[in-house]
Amino acid sequence: MGQESPLLLINGYGATKTDWDPRFLAALTMSFEAICPDSRGIGASELGTGPLTIGGLASDLEELLDALEIDRAPRCPVPQPFEFRAESARCRRADRESECFP
Repeated sequence: MGQESPLLLINGYGATKTDWDPRFLAALTMSFEAICPDSRGIGASELGTGPLTIGGLASDLEELLDALEIDRAPRCPVPQPFEFRAESARCRRADRESECFP
């Protein structure tokens, strides 16, 4: 998308990357490289073989950043239940992400 710093967009439960408003994405990509993955088992993403857990979803995002060789990226989640936010914070390296919209 954009040529600037990466920004990790986190979908809500059951939402796909296509649910983000195109106007919102266009505005973001003026300043960021927007990364909007589908969560495991949703949209274009495969379910995989392991159990579907909040910790697994958070780990998937960590693995995505590793695969893209991104050391640090702010994340822009839609409102998430506390459990996901806590698990996401536990799984990632402390220096890797900052939440842009708490």
